[in-house]
Amino acid sequence: MSIASGVRDNKCAKCGTSFANSYINIQEHIEAKHYFQCKYCFKSFITVKEIESHDKTAHLKIKCPHCAEYCKSKKQLQRHIEAKHCIKCSFCDETFISIEDVTFHDRYTHLIVECQYCDSYFRSDKGLDQHIKVQHCFPCPGCSETFKSVEIRNFHDKNVHLTVECPHCDILFRKDEDLQQHIEDQHKFVCRWCKKPFKSSEEENFHQECIHVTFDCSYCTLYFSTDKQLKEHSEKHNLNKPKYRY
Repeated sequence: MSIASGVRDNKCAKCGTSFANSYINIQEHIEAKHYFQCKYCFKSFITVKEIESHDKTAHLKIKCPHCAEYCKSKKQLQRHIEAKHCIKCSFCDETFISIEDVTFHDRYTHLIVECQYCDSYFRSDKGLDQHIKVQHCFPCPGCSETFKSVEIRNFHDKNVHLTVECPHCDILFRKDEDLQQHIEDQHKFVCRWCKKPFKSSEEENFHQECIHVTFDCSYCTLYFSTDKQLKEHSEKHNLNKPKYRY
C-alpha cells in the first residue's frame, strides 16, 4: 500500500504491470497475457520459449534415437517411436524406422526373382512372367520363339527365316510365294537389256529409249543393241534370199 495515498499498488509479477484495483484484475491479466502452463507440473510461464526450456530441463530428458524429439519417460518414447518411426513391411510383420530401411529390406528379402533381361526384381515368378510379357516379349513372325529386344528378334528373323532374296533388289522374304508377289507388285516390268525393274511399262520404255538404243531388224522382229550385231544378222537374211534370173 502507498503511504501517501493509502492505495494498494498491485503489480504483475511476470511483467511488472501495475494495477490500482483488486487482485482479481492481476489474475485476469496473467491468464490473458502470460498463461503458458506446463502440461507435466502445471507451472505457468510468460513466453513459449520459457516453457520449452522448462520442459526440456525439468521433464523431457529422454531423446528419441531417430529424431530430435525429447520424451518424459521411456513409455512416452515408445509411443512416439510407434507413431513416428514404426513403418511396417507390406509383405511381412517386420517394422522399420524409415522408408529407406523398409525399402532396403523389401529389396533383399522379398524382391528375389531377377529379370534376366534388365535390372528389375520381383517377389514371385508370376510377377516376373508378367513383366517379361509386357516389357521383353518380341515374338518372331516366322516361328514361335520370343526375344528380349526388337534387334535380337530381327537378327534371328533375317538369318533363320528371311532366306529368299529378290533378284532385282536386296529385299529378303520367307517364302517363294512372298517373293513372287513382291516381283509382281514392284518389278513386273524389267528391262530386257540390263534387267532393271520398273513399276510401269511407261517407265521401262522410257528407260530403254534413253539408255539402250536398239537396232531393229527390217526383215524380222529381232532387235540388237549394236549396229554391228544388226548387220551380222541382216547378212543371214540376204544369204537366204532366192536368186532370180532375168
